[in-house]
Amino acid sequence: MGRILLFLTIALLLTSVGFGQIQFTAKMDGTQEVPPVTTTATGTGAFVLNAAGTALSYTITVNGLTINAGHFHNGAAGVGAGVVKNLTFVNNTATGVWSSTDATQPLTDSLLTELLRGKLYVNVLTAANPGGEIRGQVLQAAPAGFYAKMDGSQEVPPTSSSGSGSVVVVLAPGGTATFRVTFTGLSPTAAHFHNGVAGAAAGVVKGFTLVNNTVSGTWAPGDATQPLTDALLRDLVRGKMYANAHSATNAGGEIRGQVLPATGLAFMATIDGSQEVPPVTTTASGTGGFILNASGTQLNYTITFNGLTPTAAHFHNGVAGVAAGVVKNLTIVNGTAAGVWSSTDATQPLTDSMLVELLRGRLYVNAHTSANPGGEIRGQVLMASGAGFAVKLDGSQEVPPVTTNASATASVILNPNGTVTFDETVTGMTPTAAHFHNAAAGVSAGVVKNTTMTNNTASGTWSSSDATQPFTDVLLRELVKGRLYLNVHSSTSPGGEIRGQVIGSTGLATSVERVEQGEIPSAFRLDQNYPNPFNPSTVISFDVAKAGRVSLRVYNMIGQLVATLVDGVREPGAYKMSFNASSLPSGVYFYSLTADGAGIQTKKMTLLK
Repeated sequence: MGRILLFLTIALLLTSVGFGQIQFTAKMDGTQEVPPVTTTATGTGAFVLNAAGTALSYTITVNGLTINAGHFHNGAAGVGAGVVKNLTFVNNTATGVWSSTDATQPLTDSLLTELLRGKLYVNVLTAANPGGEIRGQVLQAAPAGFYAKMDGSQEVPPTSSSGSGSVVVVLAPGGTATFRVTFTGLSPTAAHFHNGVAGAAAGVVKGFTLVNNTVSGTWAPGDATQPLTDALLRDLVRGKMYANAHSATNAGGEIRGQVLPATGLAFMATIDGSQEVPPVTTTASGTGGFILNASGTQLNYTITFNGLTPTAAHFHNGVAGVAAGVVKNLTIVNGTAAGVWSSTDATQPLTDSMLVELLRGRLYVNAHTSANPGGEIRGQVLMASGAGFAVKLDGSQEVPPVTTNASATASVILNPNGTVTFDETVTGMTPTAAHFHNAAAGVSAGVVKNTTMTNNTASGTWSSSDATQPFTDVLLRELVKGRLYLNVHSSTSPGGEIRGQVIGSTGLATSVERVEQGEIPSAFRLDQNYPNPFNPSTVISFDVAKAGRVSLRVYNMIGQLVATLVDGVREPGAYKMSFNASSLPSGVYFYSLTADGAGIQTKKMTLLK
């Protein structure tokens, strides 16, 4: 019975909670070496930290040098430091997973902290420069969003409170957090961040000062009292922190919520009377937390209002300072509006045009009252954290596939202001051209952005205000939906020699987690996906009998690789995951599981749109 309850608990967590990832990037050149090196060699690194904070996937591509060795080092910019992880390069590209369970050179807790603080770098050594020819600091690509919904059921022990609350945390590069917390339906006597996992009570690590049941602020490592220490930073990233509120009737805690990584683009709204048109003088306030799914088809929202009795509440389509029409009605229960706004809603759907308005910061929420029927409080819904995309280019993704040893690594970052920054390094070929294109995996399409290669490297910013080839509303939507790709052309392959789909941590694969902690599986096994056929998501389960490297890849009918869902070390156990194929066309696909020493298993699935 205990094992069944544990399984059910884990399964519920997996279906209700997303598992986010944090993206990092490195741009490598000689100027960052200590002392600086004069060289035309360059490199780009793209890195993804898993939700557990235990494994860092990396792809590093360098160009213009003959490699003697490559490493991760533990040091801040401008400081030389010792090796903490060796890199193995094949054709000028190093790909792998750096795990906390590695037998040698593991990703320890202290090194995880250094990564989050921006104090790791990668470099490459050559015969001409044995101390290092090029170097790049590994830096968080974009702020990371975290979210919690608070209620009495999560307290230890649970309470029957009708109170609720929401928490939005944004972790900036370098390890400083900003937060906003709102409570409704209770009169808190105190409120805090605590350091503990779901289902366990733990001590206070950050106290809140409440103003009208709302608190906002910054939590930094240099705070004089209750700093965001290295250990607490790790626990935040690993989902081991919660917020709660205490009351006179529940002195030990009335409501609570685990702070967990957002699995899609995170948005937030700070709601008050000053943003209404015209402004309203009121003590009422609110907070909104919003998560857009990977396919851009669903917006999960929790909006908490405090200090007023709403007669109505809505999403509106308008920029700050402008009143505009209703695009989505909200239902408020005990001061909170919570739900999912979907593209498939029968009325008031999240249309493509509304998706663009959301991404551009042109939606707002407000609440109306009998005293202020036109709206008492309002808040613009703004992107909280941006998004990073780690792109690996090779010949197998071209249409048709190209046999080549050439490859490339690119980092693409969607910034909260709606611009895109990119860095790309190519090796093993001489590019004649390089571009962004607008199409899903397995489909060819026209150029939407030219990039200029210098020494096999391209970098720049792509904005909606560009005079030619602007980053339009349509392209912003396509990026979020995984329908942009990068490719590089050569004289031998003028149609394109290497290609890579721009799909971020919110893309195809989510919730890859162990689902049972009972007996170790006796055999390596890949299960049939369910549902099948599916649209656009399906669940894939597999068993791992012994620890080792595991990969799970998806191919189309002509053998092109369209997605890598798992690629890293896994402990023995039963696993399940969700595969979101919203960026792929309808058709038959094959998914293949490979494990060290266990061979390969392949099954077929059908996507019907």
